[in-house]
Amino acid sequence: MDWHAVVGIIAGIIQLYSIVPYIKGMLHGETRPNVVSWVLWTLIQVIIIAAQFSAGPSWSIIIPIIMTFNTCLVLILCFWGYGYHSYGIVDIICFVLAIGAIALWRLTNDPVLAICMSVVADLTAGIPTYVKVYREPFSEAIVSWFLLIVANVLALVAASPFNFANTAFSSYIVIVDIIFFFVMVVRRKIVRPAVSPSNQS
Repeated sequence: MDWHAVVGIIAGIIQLYSIVPYIKGMLHGETRPNVVSWVLWTLIQVIIIAAQFSAGPSWSIIIPIIMTFNTCLVLILCFWGYGYHSYGIVDIICFVLAIGAIALWRLTNDPVLAICMSVVADLTAGIPTYVKVYREPFSEAIVSWFLLIVANVLALVAASPFNFANTAFSSYIVIVDIIFFFVMVVRRKIVRPAVSPSNQS
């Protein structure tokens, strides 16, 4: 078996497992995902998959496929009442901007532009979650985000051919998630954890 395939499969396994501590945290009331971000992330992953297939996929495509599966699982739990349903002007603006980026890609139907716009949309979609984590750093499963970084680094290694279409999104995810992870670590040293409803007597 080609070594790119082996690395890609390992990345996929890590990516798949990354959702386990996240869902466990949701069920225990410790992790509270922002529904706006996760709805948009699911849509964006579908676009990334379509764009990579259109441009010529590599083993790195395993990551967006499994990410889509993972985000769908989170959304199901969110709609069952486990999500963060407090919306503000930031959430609304980010939702509109992210949808706008998606619409722009559909108008051009260019796979490279689709990936560029997906990066913009993904970053915009994540703002409500980034704001939430700065205010409530214990509301996200830090282990899951660390595993996402590892999986996407491996996805970059597995990319063949190593071109923009196959590496752009994973590169962006690695950079953003490292910053996100660092903010969580620092803020957890400053902010005291809130008591989850499941831990209250």
